[in-house]
Amino acid sequence: MLNFTRMLRWSIPVVCTLFFTATSFAQQMPTVAFTGPILRAPLEIPRGTCLVDLHQLEAGNTYSVIASGAAEGQKVTLELSDPAGPAQRMRDRKNTLVFTTTDQHKTIRVFSETPENATTLPIFLSIKCEAARRTTAGWKNLPKKHRHPTLASTLG
Repeated sequence: MLNFTRMLRWSIPVVCTLFFTATSFAQQMPTVAFTGPILRAPLEIPRGTCLVDLHQLEAGNTYSVIASGAAEGQKVTLELSDPAGPAQRMRDRKNTLVFTTTDQHKTIRVFSETPENATTLPIFLSIKCEAARRTTAGWKNLPKKHRHPTLASTLG
């Protein structure tokens, strides 16, 4: 009985320390700032499911998002979805998502699967504002620095 009590007294602090250490190193939610009509953001996402925050969107605009592997020869299956409910896809491809925003930020879910032994995967998230591409005048009135795809990504 004495050994059990001693073991219990030492194991509780060790288990609590390991739990809080593991949760403090948890993966942060990637954040992408939309800076023009087209954006290609490089991200390092955990294998499985994660959420990605898209910021600086214009309310009422329609956006299309495409996820693709970033490494040459990378074998990865990517699927995008909207945590808020069903979403529209481009040509029924699972790695695409089309949505209309109601405010300046949107959270999307990214599911990744790979036969490789990796805990994180490099991907590209390509985002396009459909309204800016439809109107030639709207495209020409954009500053030159926003007419070409740009790279912007941070961990939030």
